[in-house]
Amino acid sequence: MAETTPFQELLAGIRPYLKGRDPRGKKGSLSWLEAVMAEAGGHPGSVRNILYKNSGSLAEKKRLYQILAELYQEAGQKPPPFPETEAAIPTVQVLGRDKKAIYSS
Repeated sequence: MAETTPFQELLAGIRPYLKGRDPRGKKGSLSWLEAVMAEAGGHPGSVRNILYKNSGSLAEKKRLYQILAELYQEAGQKPPPFPETEAAIPTVQVLGRDKKAIYSS
């Protein structure tokens, strides 16, 4: 079984407190997160990559974290700190695809 990623843990921590729907769908669902990510200027496809593979740019991870932090605040919860991830290592971002695989494993 695959390990959970830091962002899956963030989402799992808030999902029990989320209620209701809005025009984007059920709050906290993947399609809802993708819609909010697009509205925030991010790439909606990065949501699944970040959640399930912990891959994506640092900017996209920060954008998703901000969305999740707002959900925590809306539910009256204190958001956990931003998770430390491999994307915080600038050298990995400038390497080619084959070398990224080596450093991210």
